[in-house]
Formats: sequence, C-alpha cells, structure tokens
Amino acid sequence: MHLEEETAKLTHAGDDIISASSSLLDFNRSGIGLMEIVTEPDIRSAEEARAYLNKLRAVLVAVGVSDCRLEEGSMRCEANISVRPKGSQTYGNLVELKNIASFRAVHRAIQYESARQVQLIEGGGEVHRETRHWDDARGETVFMRSKESAAEYCYFPEPDLMPIEISDAWISEIRQSMPELPDARASRYEADYGLASEDARQIAESRELWAFFEKAVETAAAGTAAGAGGEGGREVAKWLLGEVSAAVNASGIELSQSKLQPEHVAQLIALVASGQISGKIAKSVFEEVWAGGKAPADVVRERGLSQISDESELRAMVRAAIEANPAAVEDFRAGKDRAITFLVGQVMKASRGRANPGATNRLLREELAQYVR
Repeated sequence: MHLEEETAKLTHAGDDIISASSSLLDFNRSGIGLMEIVTEPDIRSAEEARAYLNKLRAVLVAVGVSDCRLEEGSMRCEANISVRPKGSQTYGNLVELKNIASFRAVHRAIQYESARQVQLIEGGGEVHRETRHWDDARGETVFMRSKESAAEYCYFPEPDLMPIEISDAWISEIRQSMPELPDARASRYEADYGLASEDARQIAESRELWAFFEKAVETAAAGTAAGAGGEGGREVAKWLLGEVSAAVNASGIELSQSKLQPEHVAQLIALVASGQISGKIAKSVFEEVWAGGKAPADVVRERGLSQISDESELRAMVRAAIEANPAAVEDFRAGKDRAITFLVGQVMKASRGRANPGATNRLLREELAQYVR
C-alpha cells in the first residue's frame, strides 16, 4: 500500500487521450490523499482480477474508506499484464493498462491484452514494457508510451517525511473498532435468516442495502410475530432484491435518496402476513409508496384495497363464478384441476384482486364437490 497525493485532473479535447488535440489541467483536486494498493503478481485470469476487485471494494466500502465509485474517480484500477509459456518460471515483460473505468472493462481489457501478447509472441514478435490505453468503445488497447526502465516512472524519495511508529497496541485498538466485514455479515445472514448465499452476499457487500435490510428486519420483528426470526429476514431480502432493487434501477437514484423507508417494507410484509392484503396487491401498494413515500397502511385504506376474507362474501363470489362458467365446471368433473385455477382467477377479477386466494381456493373446492359424480 502506498500513500500518495493527487496532482491534477486531465480533461482531453477529444474522445480520448490518444486522439485528443489538447488536454486541460484541473488543479482543484491537488493534494487529495490517494491510497494505492499493489498486488503481488499472482492473479492468473481476468475472472480472478474482477473477483479480487469486487472483494476489495466491498471491504473498503464496509470500513468507510471510500464509496469506491469508479465512474466518479473515487476508485481506479490500472492492470499490469504479462504472459509466459506454460511451465516457465520467468515473468514476461510487463504492460500497464490505463483508462479502465469499470470492473467489466477490467475484465475485457485483461482478456484482450493477454491474447494480444500471446499472439505477438507466437508470431515471432516481442512484448515491450510500455503503457497502453484501453479503448472501451473499440474493445482494444492502444500504445501510449514506452517504459523500458524503472527510471522512466519518475519515482522520487521524500527526504523530509518522518517514520510513523505503528505499535501493537494501536493495531489492537483499530482491530477492535473495525465494523463487521462483508464475508462475516453474509455468513451471519445465512445462519440467522436462512438467506441463500448469493442473496446474503449481495446485501452484505452494499453498505446501503445492509443498513436498510437490518432496519427493516428489526422493525418487522418488533411489529409482528410473523416478521420475526428467519422468515422475516427472508421476506425483507425478497423485497429488497426484488421490487426495491428494480425500482432503484429504473429510477436511477440511490436507495438512500428515495422516499422509501425500511419501515415501509416491514409494514408491507406485516399487511400480507396478517391477510389484510394479498402479495399481488402488496406490489401495487409498493409502487405508490415508492412514488410518494406514503405509509403502506394509508395507501391500503385510502384505495380500499383490504383483502376480502369474510367467508360469506367470498362464497357468494365463488358461486357466481361457478354459475357463470359451466364449461369450467365440466372440466372439473372431468378431473382437470386447471379449472380451479381458472375459477380462482375469475373470483380475483371480480374482487379486483382483493379476494383471499387461499380461502377462495378452499371454498371453490367445497362448492364444486357437489358436481363430482
């Protein structure tokens, strides 16, 4: 790890640094601290490189070092690539890649450059130490400058910097104050809530998602027995990685910038668990909550969306559906169970989605029993 300082930001007058006719220097970022992390040469593929970067970003975000947004420049990656014949212990000449703006681009750039070097060597050519520019639009690397010797990197020691003594006590103090790291958090979500490993990892690696998740789970557990324990956690995760993530992606805003609160998700789960609304209606309610920030219970009350569970009312709807669809009754008598699904759909349509699906199914079977020979 190296500590450095930002010098300036370059803005190129053209599509990229290679084709630019001129470049502008913005010194407003001068002096901003930079932390450069350099790996050993033990990453063997583009897939490993991307996995490493994802893990590194998750840890840095978890401990509050940075938001690690590549598109805003708060995290950058420069890949150094060399190839060697299988079985060889001697590293090939190093090529440094710049202008990589996403982890997807890292993967593509490494794949392209390693293939370029192999092709060059197999064709009798030689790989030179150089810096190349990654052109994401064209999907290829382009020569920028040669760096055949270490002196060309212009490293200068700073004689006035005093050494920093790092004691074991200080290391222990920092270790004790460290927040829970993503891997440990994901393991806890799997153990405590029974989340699938991929769902647990996805939530645990996003500071915004896990903070929302834990608050929603806490609220759900406090509000209803149905929201407690693993079931509550699984339901929150289902909403968070489903409807909520879809709304975030569609809107283009951060979850923390939206009007949706963890309490809203917890309340939606409670409304479904108590039978007041169906899962389908809950999704409709969510859309209004996301748009305006209203409490789900208020939306249900104002729009008259409460689920119909009264058996006498449901039985009347069931009988009406049976009378209106004699063909479905004949299908049921013939042993075609899909007739039940059709008739449930008719009741749901008549009730505008408010009929309790479980009770409707049961009552339909009771009423249809008289038609079986």
